Amino acid sequence: MIIRLLSLLILFGSLNASAQNWNHHSVLFGEESLEIAPAPEHVVRIFIDKEGYLYPEMLIKDRKLRKASSSLRSYFTKNENELNELCASHELGREMDQQAKIAWLLESIAVDKINEINAKVPEYTSVITLIHGFRKKAYGRTGFHSSVDYRILESDMKVKEKNVLVIEVYWDGTYISPIRGYKYRGFRLLEEQALPNAEKVGEGLRRVLSFIETPTLTILCHSLGAKVASNILFNQNNETLPTPPQKHVNICLVAPAIGSEEFEFYWNRSNSAQETEIDNYQFFIFYNENDFVLNKTFDVGPFSVHLEPTEYGNTSLGCNYNGDAEQVRTILKSLPIQVNMPKLINLSVRPNGSIITCHHLRCYTRYKAFLELEIW
Repeated sequence: MIIRLLSLLILFGSLNASAQNWNHHSVLFGEESLEIAPAPEHVVRIFIDKEGYLYPEMLIKDRKLRKASSSLRSYFTKNENELNELCASHELGREMDQQAKIAWLLESIAVDKINEINAKVPEYTSVITLIHGFRKKAYGRTGFHSSVDYRILESDMKVKEKNVLVIEVYWDGTYISPIRGYKYRGFRLLEEQALPNAEKVGEGLRRVLSFIETPTLTILCHSLGAKVASNILFNQNNETLPTPPQKHVNICLVAPAIGSEEFEFYWNRSNSAQETEIDNYQFFIFYNENDFVLNKTFDVGPFSVHLEPTEYGNTSLGCNYNGDAEQVRTILKSLPIQVNMPKLINLSVRPNGSIITCHHLRCYTRYKAFLELEIW
């Protein structure tokens, strides 16, 4: 019981704190080359900042990034020597003004990642993209690390044996420690910083995922990673980048920390599906009506949290609050064309009949219903 309470406080925090400077809680990846072992041959990693720009393959001190508002654009604005050095390595001269060089450089970094992935694609049977959720560090001395989650998941799914190319996405879903999580308002961190980050990261990931040369692309995301995915897949903010055009795009949402309203944008895309009126998306949604994090309701002794899943960032789809999972189908049935209906998988109870309250990724992915999904 105490562990469960601590988990909730870690993930969301107290409701009684004052407003904070959320930049302090940003998750940075400038030092990943020192902290994470090199990726195995079947894994490509994407590190992406809160504005949706990919990190270059160079060491950037995280403390310097934090001083630059946790933004790669701001970092290169403040560090012109590093900017010029990186531009030179990308064969860009000095004749452009600074902001034009930064824009060109960030786009060039994305193109490099596209080329890296496409060079590997022919060697593998399929491509899977993994996207973690809220409050995740990739590395460090504290916290639940996304790199560890990915390693366990890839082992459980036997991706190496199945010859699967894995794209691991590491994004700034923010982080708050257990102590600060209790003192500060973690719910507000989710709503005011992590959610806006997820939107920009999703839009930014289109720079890569929409240009992968594979007939089938699978996107697997956990918790708030579902918000990242929705902004990859649907135009919600007048985006100009293309949505994924692959013939088959399978999307697996595990305990999605979103509401069904995301699917109101389902047919807002910028790819050939709009022209042909053939839906290239297929959703698989794993929900859990007992997930205490998504329900935002918990009692242990004198401590209690009683919120609606729709407060401080909607998480109603992942816990099927008020039948929100079925509401997705209702929304899609109202569209003027025929689309692929999502497949809903209820993981509220274990095979032995006991309820599942856990929110962690592996609390979902270790079960037969997940491991034997038809798209792996």
